[in-house]
Amino acid sequence: MNRRFWLAFAPALLSAACSSKDAGDLPQLDDPTGGAGAPVEVPFATVASERISVAVVASGATAPLRAADLGPQLTAQIAAVLVEEGDQVTAGQPLVRLDVRDASLRAAQAVAGAASAQVQAQLAASEYQRLAPLAQRGTIPTQQVDQLQAQRDALASAARAADAMAAQARRGVTESIVRAPFAGTVSMVMAEVGEVATMMPPTILVRLVDLSQMEVSVRVHERDPARVAVGDPVQGRFPNISQTSAGQVTFISPEIDPRSRTATVTTRIPNPLGTLRAGMFAELRIDPSQERQGMVVPRDAVLGSGEQASVYVVKNDRVERRTVRIAPIDDDRLEVLEGLRAGETIAAGGLDRLADGAPVRARAPEPIPAAGPSAEVTP
Repeated sequence: MNRRFWLAFAPALLSAACSSKDAGDLPQLDDPTGGAGAPVEVPFATVASERISVAVVASGATAPLRAADLGPQLTAQIAAVLVEEGDQVTAGQPLVRLDVRDASLRAAQAVAGAASAQVQAQLAASEYQRLAPLAQRGTIPTQQVDQLQAQRDALASAARAADAMAAQARRGVTESIVRAPFAGTVSMVMAEVGEVATMMPPTILVRLVDLSQMEVSVRVHERDPARVAVGDPVQGRFPNISQTSAGQVTFISPEIDPRSRTATVTTRIPNPLGTLRAGMFAELRIDPSQERQGMVVPRDAVLGSGEQASVYVVKNDRVERRTVRIAPIDDDRLEVLEGLRAGETIAAGGLDRLADGAPVRARAPEPIPAAGPSAEVTP
């Protein structure tokens, strides 16, 4: 009975003994504190307050400086189309001519009606002036003079209305030619000879665009409008045509979109050679003309990014993990927007070997890299 018992349990005992021996030979995992509370050697850095100038980079699409969809000033048949798509036109140049024969007849009729109304108004005024003294002397009833006065005033109003209608009719004849309101390029021609162009609903005959300068409106992070000003220089890069052009900021929106936390910045880029076209993809770099004060830390001192960014603050030879809000400056430096104060000491490397509350020892003081060329910030 005893022999069978030991035979049954001998393999299990042997396996347990071997496992215990092998476990003693396995390497132990690294301890972030260096084992037994030993301090971890890491470089330290001091949070510095510096004057910085951070470029803002964003992308958008080009738009013409001005654009107009041109229609007629009266309802009439199209007599001639004087331009083609792609034509360069000057301000005031004729684009489309309308058939004004009907409009001329209507204008002549309106002028004649206005003249007749004027004559009737003058006759009524003369009659009133002749009979008014008689009413004052009691020769004729006052009621008769009152009626003449009302008739005089009504005919005078009718004459003014007829004059206005005649002027509008004459204006229709003189504006039978659709002209360019500004110098630009004919983008589209939607008029055909023989078609009837109407005022209501408006018929679009020609689209005219001014490409002498291009506007690019971009959406930037809510922190960026305070960094730039109207007139700041802009470098526009157009990768699809391998072109770079200089411009400037012309407008900064006073409002922040509460949903996207962004604002609109509009820039203007000269286009003297006409190589830029509306709707092209553009990358903008806005270089602020003024520096501002900001807290700077090494990029290696920050763990994570966005809302998960954090640093290890050194206090009494131990580290405390703290969440911060950051913005890029260049390849080596970050700006701390929230979470740190100037003068605090932080771990500037070896962050993967640290944990909240771990003891540390400075390996060697490492100053934050000096400010270099203005860098890019992508919202």
